[in-house]
Amino acid sequence: MEKEKTAEVVPPFGKLLVKEIRILWDLRVSNGLHLRQGNLSYGGLKRLVKKLKWLC
Repeated sequence: MEKEKTAEVVPPFGKLLVKEIRILWDLRVSNGLHLRQGNLSYGGLKRLVKKLKWLC
């Protein structure tokens, strides 16, 4: 059996391979409150921050 060869593709300088970035948001407050939200898109992070503005 012959092993399958894989080619490593190197992008040109300055090119981004990732089309979508996912964000993990984690907040710990001194009073013990712990909020965590994962797998957020940039838009999802903006919506979350908008909802949490009242905490400030």
